Amino acid sequence: MYRPDKNSSILRLILNHCDAAPNMPAIVTDNKIVSYQELKEQLLNVSAFIQSKGIEPGSVIAIMQSEISSALPALLGCLHAGCIYCPIDPLMATSKIQRTLAVANVELVLSEYELPYQRQNDDPEFINYSDLPVRASISVKQHYHPLAYIMFTSGSTGDPKGVAIGHANLIETFLAWREVYQLSTIKRHLQFASLSFDVFAGDWIRGLCSGATIYVPTSAEKQDAESLANFIITHKIECAEFTPIILRELYNYALSNNVILESFKLLIAGSDVMRVREFNDIRKVIAHNCRLVFSYGTTETTIDSTYFEPTAEVLSRLGDDAPLPIGIPFPCTHIAILNKDGTHADVHEVGELYIGGGGVGQGYVHHDHRTSGRYLRRLPHGRHGRWYRTGDLASYDGKIFSLHGRADARVKVLGKLVDLTELESHLRDHEDVLECVATTTPHEVDKKILLLIKLKPHRTQPTHEVIVKHVSHLDDYPVNRTDIYFAQDLPMTMTGKIDRNEASKIAIKLQAGASK
Repeated sequence: MYRPDKNSSILRLILNHCDAAPNMPAIVTDNKIVSYQELKEQLLNVSAFIQSKGIEPGSVIAIMQSEISSALPALLGCLHAGCIYCPIDPLMATSKIQRTLAVANVELVLSEYELPYQRQNDDPEFINYSDLPVRASISVKQHYHPLAYIMFTSGSTGDPKGVAIGHANLIETFLAWREVYQLSTIKRHLQFASLSFDVFAGDWIRGLCSGATIYVPTSAEKQDAESLANFIITHKIECAEFTPIILRELYNYALSNNVILESFKLLIAGSDVMRVREFNDIRKVIAHNCRLVFSYGTTETTIDSTYFEPTAEVLSRLGDDAPLPIGIPFPCTHIAILNKDGTHADVHEVGELYIGGGGVGQGYVHHDHRTSGRYLRRLPHGRHGRWYRTGDLASYDGKIFSLHGRADARVKVLGKLVDLTELESHLRDHEDVLECVATTTPHEVDKKILLLIKLKPHRTQPTHEVIVKHVSHLDDYPVNRTDIYFAQDLPMTMTGKIDRNEASKIAIKLQAGASK
């Protein structure tokens, strides 16, 4: 099996498949099938255009598209020209788009949309993808730069930060996926995540670098559980990765309608907390031989760092209420758990999680006080090499790693230390609750816990007293019935996560209005 040089481009893997199986479908959308040969021609066309503009290798090019069949050739063409791509969701607010372009020092924007604001003299050039000239015969030199993309974090807990990821990071991560997930046996991948989410890169890397086909649902199909289930069944999707909030809606639909998603060979959940009970429910709607994996990682460490693939025996031993552990490191990853003084935590002792190895990114764009101390060249009292300090609390039981919330998610309320992520996790156990956010009032004096809850479809709103009783056993968390609010929907980031920052603002505004 071909093993690429870690100093080469991730694109080399895809071009090998373009040459070996040119007629194989690479991308399938609702109205288009793009073969590997067509993908190669399109990305070379993009690369030729970039080079004709005199844009140097190492320059940053923004990709602002929602049509995946053109977004993928665009970003791959950037890599072929030795440029760094920066994905931008076109649905972002104009002010955020402008800030992202400025922070990433973008030189050119490739988009399928019109510029959403009046262009200034110092703004990057804005080119509509459909206006790119098509060259009948393309012979264009490939260039290389160590960096592959700049990805901005989801911003679910605050301002997004730009993270630089290199080709070596992507190659290491792909090789780990290929080994653990046995990607050579999977031919149909779902491309579900949005362009500006690092899991989007995971989808196309697992699929295209393996010579498989990626299938792209429409926006409407992504937003409706029944339509998504039908898409999976129709196209016999074998591999998909979802955030928990999307996966919950999908498996709840399948359970309610006796639907079995039998084509899956590998189903991955990640990017947020899930409970054992949920994995047991998912097992009921997939084939018995489907591999069900819970993955953990950060944008800063190239998408995935650990995985947990439990047997039924392991799940029963953990118990239904337990949060899923994050498991063991991928082959390219090292994990350390440190105490506050920098010493290694003992077995079962909770400390802060550090990630090392080939997936650790190159750093933040415009490093400042928010990012200081996150990337390290060695651990305190420990080994050299690049490490990333996650801010997550974790423990190791001698076999697997488990998370214990965020170091910054623990707040003191009425003298009690409250873990807001634990509170949210227990709230989701309630039979009527689909999603929720726990936050606090902004002032330190008389600080209160506020709950914002989204109910499952067709469920009757439980009384505030029922919710209070449901969480009262959690070390007597101080939740008042008057500080519980129900919402039709919770605000989401572009990456499919709950936008905790915006949800907190909503809850605080509701609390302020109720107190008048």
